[in-house]
Amino acid sequence: MVPNVFPVLISLGVMGLAGIEMDLGMMTFAAVIIGVAVDDTIHFMHKFRMYYAETGDPRIATRRTLESTGAALLFTTLV
Repeated sequence: MVPNVFPVLISLGVMGLAGIEMDLGMMTFAAVIIGVAVDDTIHFMHKFRMYYAETGDPRIATRRTLESTGAALLFTTLV
């Protein structure tokens, strides 16, 4: 789940370089971004482990996971 922090760090880094001031709203926004990313990661890993246990093949498990949960992950992330 460590990679979930990178989008926030990149966004905050760009904001710092652009001179955008950090306030409570921005910090709350960062917390929401991390929450959504962690939720997506947990959802993906749960399905991946289930399909991997069934097939033993990581490629098939990844494909099935994306087929079954990809749309939901995309929509929750976009929202």
